[in-house]
Amino acid sequence: MLQRWVETPSTSLQWGGMWGSSKSLLVAALSRELEAPLLVVCHDITTAACFYDDLLSWGCGATMFPARESSLGAEAEVLRERHHTLKLAKRNGYNGVLVAPLAALIQAVPAPNNQDGFIELKSGMTLDADEFAKLLVAADFERVPAISAAGEFSRRGDILDFYAPAVGEPLRLEFFDNELESIRVFDLATQRTRHVLKFIEAPLSQALEEAASGGDSLPLDVLSNTMRVVVIEPNAVDDQFSRLRFLGANAVSSLGRLSQQLNQRAVLGCATLPGADGSLSTLSVEEYCQGVAEGSALLAVRAADGENARITCSTPAESDRLQQVLDDNAQSKHKIVLQAGCLTQGFRIPEARLTVLHHRELIPGHGVHRPRPRNKSHRSEAVNAAAALNAGDLVVHAVHGLSRFRGIDRSDNANQHQDFLLLEFDEGAELKVPVSRIDLVERYIGAGGGNPTLDRMGSGAFAKRREKVLGAVEDLAAQMLSTQAFRHSSPGFAFDAVGTKQREFEASFPWTDTPDQAHCIQEIHDDLSQARPMDRLLCGDVGFGKTELAARAAFRAIMSRKQVALLVPTTVLAEQHYQTMSQRFADWPVRIELLSRLVKPTRQREIIKDLQNGNIDFVIGTHRILSKTVNFSDLGLVIIDEEQRFGVRHKEILKEKREQVDVLTLTATPVPRTLHMAMAGIRDISSLSTAPVGRQEVHTEIRHDDDTLLIADAIQRELARGGQVFFLHNRVKTLDLVAEKIQRMAPSAKIIVGHGQMGAGELGQTMKTFIEGRADILCATTIIESGLDIPNANTIFVDQAQRHGLADMHQLRGRVGRSNRRGYCYLLVPKGKPLPLDARRRLKAIEEMRYLGAGFQLSIRDLEIRGAGNLLGAEQSGHINAVGYETYRRLLRDAVARMKKDKKHLRKIRHQNPCGINIGIDASISPEYIAYESTRIEMLRQLDKVRDVKGVESFMQTARDRFGPPPADLRALANLFYLKHSLGKAGLSSIQFVDNYLACTIRDAQRFERSFAKCGIEFRMMAVNKARWMLPSGQMSSEQVLELLLRTSMILP
Repeated sequence: MLQRWVETPSTSLQWGGMWGSSKSLLVAALSRELEAPLLVVCHDITTAACFYDDLLSWGCGATMFPARESSLGAEAEVLRERHHTLKLAKRNGYNGVLVAPLAALIQAVPAPNNQDGFIELKSGMTLDADEFAKLLVAADFERVPAISAAGEFSRRGDILDFYAPAVGEPLRLEFFDNELESIRVFDLATQRTRHVLKFIEAPLSQALEEAASGGDSLPLDVLSNTMRVVVIEPNAVDDQFSRLRFLGANAVSSLGRLSQQLNQRAVLGCATLPGADGSLSTLSVEEYCQGVAEGSALLAVRAADGENARITCSTPAESDRLQQVLDDNAQSKHKIVLQAGCLTQGFRIPEARLTVLHHRELIPGHGVHRPRPRNKSHRSEAVNAAAALNAGDLVVHAVHGLSRFRGIDRSDNANQHQDFLLLEFDEGAELKVPVSRIDLVERYIGAGGGNPTLDRMGSGAFAKRREKVLGAVEDLAAQMLSTQAFRHSSPGFAFDAVGTKQREFEASFPWTDTPDQAHCIQEIHDDLSQARPMDRLLCGDVGFGKTELAARAAFRAIMSRKQVALLVPTTVLAEQHYQTMSQRFADWPVRIELLSRLVKPTRQREIIKDLQNGNIDFVIGTHRILSKTVNFSDLGLVIIDEEQRFGVRHKEILKEKREQVDVLTLTATPVPRTLHMAMAGIRDISSLSTAPVGRQEVHTEIRHDDDTLLIADAIQRELARGGQVFFLHNRVKTLDLVAEKIQRMAPSAKIIVGHGQMGAGELGQTMKTFIEGRADILCATTIIESGLDIPNANTIFVDQAQRHGLADMHQLRGRVGRSNRRGYCYLLVPKGKPLPLDARRRLKAIEEMRYLGAGFQLSIRDLEIRGAGNLLGAEQSGHINAVGYETYRRLLRDAVARMKKDKKHLRKIRHQNPCGINIGIDASISPEYIAYESTRIEMLRQLDKVRDVKGVESFMQTARDRFGPPPADLRALANLFYLKHSLGKAGLSSIQFVDNYLACTIRDAQRFERSFAKCGIEFRMMAVNKARWMLPSGQMSSEQVLELLLRTSMILP
C-alpha cells in the first residue's frame, strides 16, 4: 500500500500502527525514495519541533516552517524565517522535507513575486547612508545614541547600526561615500564586532509585517504542486482545525481554503492507532525503562539474539557514560550501537527486528530532554552598580560631596581642547572636573525619602561626614564579620574529592555547560572541599541553570555520606523540585522524599523517622523542614531557593543553621540586603549570566485591566498554538469572580483556580491538572511566583501589577518563555486611577528590562527606587544619606577587606590613587566624533577601567569599530587614563608640564624611589613631596612629553 502511494501521486492513504519516532523514520525513508519534496503537517508547534528534530537525527534534510504566534508584535524573526523557507522550497530541484504546524499553513504569505519589506545588503554595493537611515525611520525604527534592543538604529558619521528583529542580530554598516564598505554583526553588551558578513537579506520589521499579512496567498498557493503531504496524527490535526476556528472569520476562511488544498493533493496520514488503509506493527520500548544498567542489559539480550539494537545519545558525554556502563556488562559489549541524536520517543519493529530508543528512556520517569546548544557567552560581573550619568542627576564628588551634574563642558583655550564634568554645588558654585578624573564622581543613591541638600564647595563638611561614616562602618564591619569568623572557625566538613561518580553524574546532564556554569560549579566544589561551612549565593536569572548546579552539589554531599535538604518557599514549588530531582537522580541509588503539607500526616511521620535514622539521603520541602520535630541523622548541605520569600522566624532558624552546615542559596533577583552584602564582600557570590539558545526575551506590556479585547485576543492566540495561560490575581476573595470573567472571554477554555488557602489535596490536584495540560488557564494567586516550570504555559497576565515589587514581577514574568517559544507578559493596571511614583517607576523598569538576564540590573534599579535605607537599619540609613550609597558601600568594602586581611583587595586600594596629569595636550571625546553626551560618558567609564597598554588598544579598537576612525585627541585621552593609574601606582600624585621640566607631587616617597630608581631620570627634589622631572635639552611639545611618559611607564616595575 505504501509503495502505491509512492508511485501514484494522486493517491491518498491513511496508515497507522506507528509508535513514537517510527513515523519520522518512515518520512525520512520516503524522502530518500521520492523524487519530490514532502510537506509534513503537525497539529501544533511542539509536535512539529519534535518531528523536525527526529528527522535531523535520521540524517534527513528537513526545514522548519514556523507559525506566527500572535499579532501582538515581536514576530519579525518568524516572518523572516517563513519568507526564507518558502524561497528555499520554491527553488528548482528542492526535494527536502518541510515541517509545519497547522497554524503556519493558514497564515497569509506574500505573493510569489512580492519582495516588499526586504533589502539585500552586499559588501561593496552602492548605498547612500542618508537614504538608508530614512528607510529605517519609515519602517518605524527609533533613532538612539547606542542601540540596545530590536527596532532601534544609531548613526555616527560613516557608521550606522541597526537591529531588525527579523535578522536576530544587530548589524553595523560602514560606508565610504556611497559605497557599503562592510557589514558586521556585533554584540549588544560590548558593542564590539563579532564577525563580518559579505551578504545578508535584511527584512525591515514594519514593512515585512505588512508584506506578510497584506497578501491573500496561503503557503500551499506558493509551494510546488508536486509536493506530497504527510499528516502526523490526523485526529489531532482535525481537533486543531476546530480550535483554530475560534480565531475569527479570517481563520475560518483560511481553514476552509486549506482543507480544499489538502483534498487536491496526495496525502499520507500517519497515526499511532490502526489506519483505515493499513498498519505497521510497531511497539513501545517501555519494558526497557528499568534504569540504565538494567535496561541496557535487557536490550543486550535481544541484541545477542539478532536484534538490531540502537540507543541515541544527545551529547558526547552522555554517549561516553553509557559506553562505560555497556563495557562493564560483558553481555552488552559490542552488541548495542550508540549513535548521536535525540529521538522524541523510541519504538520497536518486531518484523524488522529493530529497536531504537533514546538513552534517557532507560531511566524510569524520565522524558527525553532535548540538547540545547548554548550561545557564545560572555561572563558579566555578578554585581555592577549603574554607572550612567545624566544631566540633572545628583552626584557625589569624592572631595567636595553632594552636587548636581550639569553635563560635559568643552573648553577650547589656547588651541587646546579639553572636556570637563560640570558640577553645581550649593549657592550655584561650579566645579569643572577633568574627564580623566571621572573616577571622582559617582551617582548618588540615598536611603530613600527627602531631598538632600547640596554641599558647599570647600567647606569641609563632606570630609567630616565621611570620617564619621568611616568610624561607623568599621564598627559595622567588625559586627558583620564576627558571624562569618565564627563560621570559619567552626569545625566544618570537607566533602570527598570530586571522583568518577561525580564526573559521571555531571556528564549525564543532557545539555552542554556554559562557561559560567562551569565556573560556578568549580567555585561550589572549591567551597565543599574546605573544612569550613560554605555560605554561597548563586545568582542566575529564571531558567539559567541554578537547579542543575544545586543537584550537582547535592550529589557530592550524598556521595560523601551526608544528608541534603532543599528548602523552598511554597508547596507547589516543593512538589516541582521533588519531581525534577527524582528524575535527575533516577539512575543513582539515592532516596529522595518530599516534606510539605501536600504529604499526608502519616507519611510525614514516616519520613521524619527515616530522616532521623539516616534512611533518607535528600529531602525537599517547605519550612516544615525547619520545625523542631524534624531531625537529621547527619545533615551536610542545605540548599535554599529564594530565601527572601521566607518569614523572619524562619530566617533566624536558617541563620543558626549557617553556623553548622554548608549552605547554598539560589536566587534570580537578590534582595537589596543580600545584594549589599555581596557588594560589600561579606557574602560569597557566583553568577550565571548566559541564557540557553532558543530562549527568547519575554514580550512585556503594561495595559489597562479593562482592555478585554486584548486579554481575549492574547488568550485565544495562546490556546490556538496549543499553549496554556496563567492569570494572576492575588486576592482569594475575588479570584472566582475573575475566573468567571475570563471564562466569558474564552468560552471554550477549561479554567481552574488555585490559591494557598485550598486544602493540600485539592491544591495538589489543581496544580497536577494544569502541569499535565488538562486545563487551559490557571487563575491563581502568587503561589505560582517562584520556580514553577511549565514550558507549555507561555502567556501570563498579572492583575493589579502596581501592587507588586520589582523582584515579584520579574519572578512572575519568569513563569513563561521557558521553552523555545516566545513568552508574553501583560501587566494590568487600573484605568483612570493615578499610580504612586514608585509604582510607576517599577512598572517602567520591568517593561524596559525585559532582556534575558535582567535580574541583577532589576535588583540595582530596585535599590535606586526604594533607597538603601532598609538595608541595615535606621542608624545606618543616616550614614547612607550622608555620603551616598556607593561611597558608603566602598568604605564598608574597604573596612571588611582590612579586617579580613584580604591582600588582593588591599593591593587594589593602594593602587586606586590616580595621578593628575596636566601637560597641555588635546585630549577629549569630541561631539563631532560621538554626538550623544550619554554615549560619551559611557565611553569615559570604559576608559576609566584601562590599566595597561593592552587596555588602551582594546578601547581604541572598540571606538574604531563603533564610531569609525578615532581622532588623535581620543588616543591622547586614552593614554592619559592609562598613565594616571600607572604613575599613580608609582607614587605620584600629580604631574604638570612647565617649560623644560615636569612639576611632580609625590604621594608615597618610598614607592616613588623604588619605582624610578632604575629609570635613568633626573629628578631635583624641591621639598619633601615636591620634585622636578628634568626634561632632555631643547623645547618639547606636549605630544613629545606624552610619548616620554608612555615610554617611562613601560619600564616601571
